[in-house]
Amino acid sequence: QKHAVDDLNSFSGQISEGQKKDDHTRERRTRKRSFDDGSQKPDSDKFSLNDPLAIEKLADEVSTILKSTDQYASQRNYNNPPILARSDWAEGDAGKCPYFNRQGCHFKEKCNHYHVQPPLGSLLDQYGQEEQIDDRCIIQKSLANSDGIPWYTAAYCQPDENIIYYAEGGPNSVESSQQLYWYPSQHLANDAIRRVVYAARHDPQIVALREKSTG
Repeated sequence: QKHAVDDLNSFSGQISEGQKKDDHTRERRTRKRSFDDGSQKPDSDKFSLNDPLAIEKLADEVSTILKSTDQYASQRNYNNPPILARSDWAEGDAGKCPYFNRQGCHFKEKCNHYHVQPPLGSLLDQYGQEEQIDDRCIIQKSLANSDGIPWYTAAYCQPDENIIYYAEGGPNSVESSQQLYWYPSQHLANDAIRRVVYAARHDPQIVALREKSTG
């Protein structure tokens, strides 16, 4: 009986010690998750290195924060976007193809004129996704307005497609009197051009006109 009592006391002590360790661990984790401002740090399991989806989500959140950072935010006047010498800044001197947006151009990428995608307007709201495009074909443009604050825009032209797209709409964008869209950062401008390309390549009416060009 004495041995049984000793074993029971020993087992009870192990349980008590285990509870203390658990309480200490929980307290340490709580302190670790707490910031000086009282907010709680996300659970580390949410961003486990063994979970590719969690890592991708974290990368997206960080990217969003970086893209939204504007060092000129307090000075930026959205009623005063830049004005370019010419609104067709990405097209050069060859001029627009007169057939591309009306009946389709049979010359396609061999046309001597530029094929230019017209503004999509509300079509962008119907899609909203970003096309996986060749970043080397993004034409970037930056210009300071009359206040000396830099603004950014973008165009896109893939050589084997011979279609010029202009950035349009999207977060923090402003439309100038030239019907060009400007953004507080080049990141936002590039994201906008990806959405434009996606919408143009997936809208049934636009796609039908492009396919007609192959006839």
